[in-house]
Amino acid sequence: MTHSCKLGSSRLSGTVGGHPERGVERLRKAVSSLRASTGAMFAGGCSSQAGRVARQAALAVALAGAFGAASAQASLSEGDNTLIGVFSNPIYSGFVINDPAFGELGSVDNTSSAVVSISGGGSTLQWGSDPGSGLPASEQYSQLVFSGALNLPSSFATPTPIGTISFLNGTSALNTLIFGATLSFYLNSVAPGNLVGTDNVIINTTSNQYSGTGLTLTQLQTDADYINICGNGSNICNSSIEAYEDSEGGLGLNVELYATLDGLTLTGVQVVPGQDPNTSGSVGSLPPLGVPEPASLVLLGSGLLGLAGLRRRRRAG
Repeated sequence: MTHSCKLGSSRLSGTVGGHPERGVERLRKAVSSLRASTGAMFAGGCSSQAGRVARQAALAVALAGAFGAASAQASLSEGDNTLIGVFSNPIYSGFVINDPAFGELGSVDNTSSAVVSISGGGSTLQWGSDPGSGLPASEQYSQLVFSGALNLPSSFATPTPIGTISFLNGTSALNTLIFGATLSFYLNSVAPGNLVGTDNVIINTTSNQYSGTGLTLTQLQTDADYINICGNGSNICNSSIEAYEDSEGGLGLNVELYATLDGLTLTGVQVVPGQDPNTSGSVGSLPPLGVPEPASLVLLGSGLLGLAGLRRRRRAG
């Protein structure tokens, strides 16, 4: 006895980007391809219950693949993508301006003493500590948090806001600091196939000249620590993101990053509006102190020694 194995007039359904007819066409193609590959099983009929079960299983796999491809295509074309930023690879060795004395550049290796953590799925980088300083714990560490933009298209050639960086600048012991980290960008989820760009965050620290609260804006700007974002995917390496010290009344700085995405390239950075300029910080044009490498930071030029005269800071030793 044989069993009829016709597909008959079974209704195929599904949607692609809100178009039901595209889902139908995708499924018809999947079934047609499956028929061709299984030969006699679909040509006339199947000779046993086992054959029918095998055919149904193969059909289920084909339809699942068709739906999965349609779903993936829709997620990258409907403008509903989310950018995720992940910090990694802290840099423990580097240079400090005005250390050990004003106008000098000190080499520091904090490999065994740096205090650093990465949390929030990689979006939060925190470093530094100084329990013996007498400062509140909330003022002893520095922190960077990346918050990605929502509803992004899968690619865009016009500079577009891609997310914010929040920079909190604490006062820490010199031997607990780090000097940089990697910042990688992903679309929708952290997976190798979703990586769209990677850059280096360079953390620039010198010794404070002032202390306490009630400082003038010029004094706050002089003592502000700053970061630069550099790399092959960055056109903003010479834009310094400067946050005032917590111990001097700083509350942190929020900036918006702009980029193009066809392979992510950072194109601009702006202070998020609405922040108090007396407690946040600014975006300036100070050059980075060094470029992170696996074991050290490399000076960008002897001219950086002149930077010591511009940035006089004090860090607890």
